[in-house]
Amino acid sequence: MESIHNIALKESLRAVEKEQIVEMIEQAKIIRSAALHLGLDHASLIRKMKCLGNQKK
Repeated sequence: MESIHNIALKESLRAVEKEQIVEMIEQAKIIRSAALHLGLDHASLIRKMKCLGNQKK
């Protein structure tokens, strides 16, 4: 069973990850470039964006 602290930590990590992804996409303007700067491949960044609810419009 997960404790309240583990849930809070997971939510905090997701929030930080989402913030970094959004900032990098805004700076880079191109998802492939943002992925490179984040140390991810393009497909991994797309998956993370979908999981975190980020989709470039």
